[in-house]
Amino acid sequence: MEQPATEWLNYQALIRNIWNKLQRIRKFVIIVEKEHIFMRKGFTLSELLLSLVIIGVVATLTVPVLLNNVHNKTFVSQIKNMSATIEQLAQDQLIMHHTRDLSDTDFGDPETLVSDKNFLIVKLCSDENDAVTNCWKTKSGISNRVKYKNIKGSTYDNTLPSLNTARVGKSAILKNGATIKYMLASTTGASEITSNEVGYFVIDINGPKKPNILGRDLFGFFVTQKGKIVGGGAEVPSHATNAGYLRTHCTGEDNNNGIKVREAWCYEKLVADSWEMDY
Repeated sequence: MEQPATEWLNYQALIRNIWNKLQRIRKFVIIVEKEHIFMRKGFTLSELLLSLVIIGVVATLTVPVLLNNVHNKTFVSQIKNMSATIEQLAQDQLIMHHTRDLSDTDFGDPETLVSDKNFLIVKLCSDENDAVTNCWKTKSGISNRVKYKNIKGSTYDNTLPSLNTARVGKSAILKNGATIKYMLASTTGASEITSNEVGYFVIDINGPKKPNILGRDLFGFFVTQKGKIVGGGAEVPSHATNAGYLRTHCTGEDNNNGIKVREAWCYEKLVADSWEMDY
């Protein structure tokens, strides 16, 4: 009787082995079926093409906005650094000349201030005609002429008021790529300038490169007797903290191209908005 019992045990083991193999085959079949179902539920060619079109449309709408924001932040950083550098120069001049009045320093003479002594200069323009031809490139008739616009898109047909040859100053192209002009505040033609403002800077932070828009890559600011930098609020101090006034004067929404230092109002707005370009 012992031999039949052993055979029965062997038979049971064989049955279990077969059952286990069948279970593994069953699991494999289930996996294959799921993969097949997944493949049957995949995208068709037309669905893939439609998805790509949608992605392309979304990218077309969002990428330029993202790039524009990056550019704006770069512009803000550059003008902020430029103004800080010039303000430090003004403070150094007050100490060097032992005076409390910046007009008694190099800032009292554009020819003296805009020189290799105070700036890293690539090109120094000799006079106003040379400035609009070779530094600012705004002169009518020259190749690759730069035409500045305001934020609303209006072009200054002749030239930016601050760059008019009648407003005598000193222009130069700096090693960092910026183009600057410095003039005495009294020659800007801006209204209500007081004796507190000594000089005025116009700065295109990337030179003749685009966008050439007031409030984007072109700004202006005054330098006071005490060596402080102020924007358009210096022209009409009572409006310096009026957000609506600053915006309309910067962007050109007031449709008044007669404003002599619109670029300074853009600088003033940036400062008032904690260096955020929200226009």
